[in-house]
Amino acid sequence: MRVLANPEFAGAYGAALVGRDQSATSPLSVQHIADLAVGRVQLQSTENTRCQRCELHCERTIATVEEPDAPPQTVVLGNACERGAELSSRGARTRRHAPDVFSEEARKLTRPVLAAPHSPKAPRSDLPVFGIPRVLAFYRCAPLLLHYLRAAGVPDKNVVLSPTTSPQLTSQHSSGIVADACFPVKVVHAHVRHLLAAKRAKPVDHILLPSITHAAIEPKGTRDCASCPIVAACGDTARASLRQAGSHTHADKVMSPHFTLSNRERLSQQLWRAFEPIVRCTEAEHEVAFQHAIKAQCAFRSRLRERGKKVVRAAEQRGSVVAVVLGRPYHADPGLSHGVSVELAARGIPVLGISSLSSNHESELDFTGELAHITNSGCAEKIWAARVIAANPNLLAVDLSSFRCGQDASVDALVKETLGDHKPSLRLHDLDEDKPTSSIRLRLDTFQHAATSYAERMTVSERKVQC
Repeated sequence: MRVLANPEFAGAYGAALVGRDQSATSPLSVQHIADLAVGRVQLQSTENTRCQRCELHCERTIATVEEPDAPPQTVVLGNACERGAELSSRGARTRRHAPDVFSEEARKLTRPVLAAPHSPKAPRSDLPVFGIPRVLAFYRCAPLLLHYLRAAGVPDKNVVLSPTTSPQLTSQHSSGIVADACFPVKVVHAHVRHLLAAKRAKPVDHILLPSITHAAIEPKGTRDCASCPIVAACGDTARASLRQAGSHTHADKVMSPHFTLSNRERLSQQLWRAFEPIVRCTEAEHEVAFQHAIKAQCAFRSRLRERGKKVVRAAEQRGSVVAVVLGRPYHADPGLSHGVSVELAARGIPVLGISSLSSNHESELDFTGELAHITNSGCAEKIWAARVIAANPNLLAVDLSSFRCGQDASVDALVKETLGDHKPSLRLHDLDEDKPTSSIRLRLDTFQHAATSYAERMTVSERKVQC
């Protein structure tokens, strides 16, 4: 093995080695690049040249080569997969794409789930503009939060969401990072600063970054269902970051009320205290908005589970497999998960998330006994999902975890033990800002091959049983 002092020249060095080996059998002619009869090469790499075949919207470069006495030729460079090789890659998904319920969840998270309540408060244009970072616990409670604001009289135009995480977003606003935590926590500051820096006709008046202290989860019998303390404190951290940078006016815009999703009575009081001084609604109007928000959150989760059941039933009928992403709710952000679910769906493997998974037996949700010590909501959900996957031969695990996630590390061995080793699984831990594209795709290709072979063996076994 040779280690180059300048690894950026590895490709040219390899080509030289191949040329040297081939010259032993056939002579080679060397021509200087300046002597090639190429008139002009134009390279274009903008937002308009990105591939549109899936949710990743990968960057591409369009090269136009103009040669003397020949029509111009246009080629695509830097495409991440074969779907982006076409010059016009804005077509619909190919038939090979499988359902990606994990990504569907993130796309539908902000859409209205229910019509307005019977007696909603009329929208008022004089209310302030709320900027909501699309980060962390937002992926767990977005239907509840957005439907409450809408029913409380806040117009849709007065609610501004940050985009999903991207390299452009983090590079432009990375100066606000004040703690070396996991990447999902780091990008919070970039989302906050993006909302504050965005040029709008009416600027953002409040940055709503609630502190979700406890989550409402399916598993029962755990000691607690608390959120990660670093995640819960992100509102305070973002405010401190802005003050440290001298932006005291912006810091005062950050509001981080505590919400306890696991206790509806307390949650109602918390929403009332947080928004009554701003939206100026009566207690009766608040109650209508709160009940509407709860119904919307439940309806969203119910629809997700029904969608997941259909995908699983179809796989069971075909004798194929479904990948289930064992991750945190915020891993639905393609900028944090590096689009793993989209890549799997493009390879023909349907993908579910924990929210779209359903238990077949009540015992899978029972955490009393040896698992009663679990205190983190996300850890309980991962163990529960691992139980469901282990019990269903058509489900395979894709275990995601971000770099420096201490909560996931505490149950890593337990998740692996629960899944067992009787069928393939994919572990992508230590996900961070850097995206090792080639490495991830190689592991996805390996997982696809293992999943296909496993499905074939499973089908053969079922036929033997039927005989």
